[in-house]
Amino acid sequence: MPTPTPSPAVRRGQRRLRITALAAFAALAACFEQPVAERVHLCFLPGGGFVVTAAAVVHKQSYLAPNPALDRRLAEARADFAAGWASWNPRFEELDPAQERLELQRVSGEVSRVVRQALARDPQGLAGFFSFSDVQCRLELQPGWSELSLFTRSSNRASPAERRRVERALADWSAVLSRYLAAVGDLYRYLELHPDRAEPCLGELLGVSDTDKGWEFDADEQAMLETASSAMQEAVKVLQVPSGEAYPLDELSRRVFDPFPAALSVSVPAPPEEVEGFVAQPDGTYAVPVLSMWEAMTRLEGRWLAPDPLVAVVRHELCETCKGEFPLGTFLEQPRSAATAMPSARDLNAAIERQLQPAPAYRLRWPNREWPRGETFDWRTVACP
Repeated sequence: MPTPTPSPAVRRGQRRLRITALAAFAALAACFEQPVAERVHLCFLPGGGFVVTAAAVVHKQSYLAPNPALDRRLAEARADFAAGWASWNPRFEELDPAQERLELQRVSGEVSRVVRQALARDPQGLAGFFSFSDVQCRLELQPGWSELSLFTRSSNRASPAERRRVERALADWSAVLSRYLAAVGDLYRYLELHPDRAEPCLGELLGVSDTDKGWEFDADEQAMLETASSAMQEAVKVLQVPSGEAYPLDELSRRVFDPFPAALSVSVPAPPEEVEGFVAQPDGTYAVPVLSMWEAMTRLEGRWLAPDPLVAVVRHELCETCKGEFPLGTFLEQPRSAATAMPSARDLNAAIERQLQPAPAYRLRWPNREWPRGETFDWRTVACP
């Protein structure tokens, strides 16, 4: 397909489209991180015993208008962490740890990160650690094998008002996602017929605009890109803190659906013999899937659209080790597909709700392993992935 030669009016529209898309995603990219992110990692050791590592990060927020509610939340979190993560004292006391460690990081005098670690051996202590949440923990230590079982109940962290708000928001968000899938589906089918337009169109959509190549778009392409870009900007708002609020909608949905007090991962000293509920990670750990609106949506990637541009760009922005501009070349190399029939808002809502249900149990069983003769171990080096 030859590059179209647009009129001056269309050229002005092309410039407006490019400026709007890039400015919108530049502004949104800084708002994807949760204001306060908490994680827990359980590391089971050869010969028995385990290390509990809890880590929390306070992300500096950028917002145009003052937000006293969010400011109060961040100030309270920093004060709690500066006091040794005092709100989690009861959890760590239940562990009856043999040794503990606390690490604080400050930026310009303010606490930005806290790590609290404990070395323990008692299975009942680990059960007590989880007893402050909607999770029942059972750790069995038997001759030849060990097993961790986590049984979940419905989350009780959210208030009735918060539940109603999330329910309404999920319905509205499903309608936005339905429009987004339809728009990108139309774009993918167009690019299947015009593969030479993939780089400029997807580059524009993802905010990777190479002006040196003189990318231009005809009226049909502009319409598709504007529709898809508008839906993307609406969809990603669940990751942003609304004006006057303390929580982004995605984090609020975790309070409604996720029984775990923080994102949880586990490492065991030998390859597990049985795995239930946990998801194997590239680093060799096993994670409990996070139950939030955004994470539920990402688990549907590939069902109707692959690869998903919105999921890809947010994943890149949240990646701690990814640097520089979005890797458009890598994205373009992936085979593209779009379902002929895209889901309605109601069908999408139901699919997301299914992804938000916790498994009845999360279980790992592994063979016991002793420390190799002569090997030493510093428990303080156990990281929280």
